[in-house]
Amino acid sequence: ELIFTGTMIPAAEALRLGLVNKVVPAGQELRAARDLAHTIAQKAPKAVQASKRAINDGRERPLAEGIELETKLFETEVLPSEDLGEGIAAFVEHRPPKFRGV
Repeated sequence: ELIFTGTMIPAAEALRLGLVNKVVPAGQELRAARDLAHTIAQKAPKAVQASKRAINDGRERPLAEGIELETKLFETEVLPSEDLGEGIAAFVEHRPPKFRGV
């Protein structure tokens, strides 16, 4: 209905409907976007790239194929990366990881 009618709804309603996952106070949008970007940038680049690729390449596929694609990307791009070892070491040593994207 919203797509066909172009009806505008308040942010809180969009959140309730699951159309957005977060609502921030007016004037805080840019800060919230930067905070999110910073959080994502701290993650292992290979894992973020594989996740994005799984989303983009899997959205037009049946669920089983999408899950298979996600598994394949994880096995071929994330598991062999040096960042996996760094993430495990950082966890064991109780320190922030220093991912290099390799």
